[in-house]
Amino acid sequence: MAIKILVCGDVEGRFSQLFNRVAAVDRKNGPFEMLLCVGDFFGRNNSDFEMYRNSSSCVPIQTFVLGPNKVEHIAFYQNGPELCPNVTCLGKKGVFTASSGLRLVYLSGRDATSTSGTSDETEFNTRDIEDLQATLAMNQNFTGVDILLTSCWPRGVTTYAGRPEVMVGDPSDRGSLLVSKLATAVRPRYHFCATEDVHYERLPYRNHRVLAEETRHATRFVALAKIRNPTRKKV
Repeated sequence: MAIKILVCGDVEGRFSQLFNRVAAVDRKNGPFEMLLCVGDFFGRNNSDFEMYRNSSSCVPIQTFVLGPNKVEHIAFYQNGPELCPNVTCLGKKGVFTASSGLRLVYLSGRDATSTSGTSDETEFNTRDIEDLQATLAMNQNFTGVDILLTSCWPRGVTTYAGRPEVMVGDPSDRGSLLVSKLATAVRPRYHFCATEDVHYERLPYRNHRVLAEETRHATRFVALAKIRNPTRKKV
């Protein structure tokens, strides 16, 4: 039986809009096992979240979110991984296996090499990537994971593929080299990210060198726009 999940981009505090839409989709096309949120879950106005925290409104399906990308959002994550009933923060980085067996690798935050060079709760560095690689290397039969979740785009993802139509500037200059390194190492079937407010689906790319290595599954890269955007880009 196929596993059905939902994935969304930056929520930025629009919790009612998100969960009302998820509930409608779940009623019509579900059941879905989970909702995965990449990018900024919190925003400038997070007042809606209180009614989910105190259970006056319910989150319709199990929801997993990445950690903070901005210092001003750290406070919302201080009370543990359960942000409210049915919403769990995965954390800064790690490997997660769902009850269905679906295997995910996740990496929260921004690339520290483009900011201070050190790593705090909102940033990742080379050591974080190496830790994830070491965890997966413990399995001698490792062939890849089902899903990779990051907030940052991988650098160079548009190489040999069409560029996003609405992105301003050169997309080859965007994103993180460390995320590219991680994607190469974990070989996900799907890689979801956000933060650029662009919906972009790259042509699937191979995880092996043709005629030089054993054939492996392809990776489908999907960048997601914000929950509410004026041009109604996919989220």
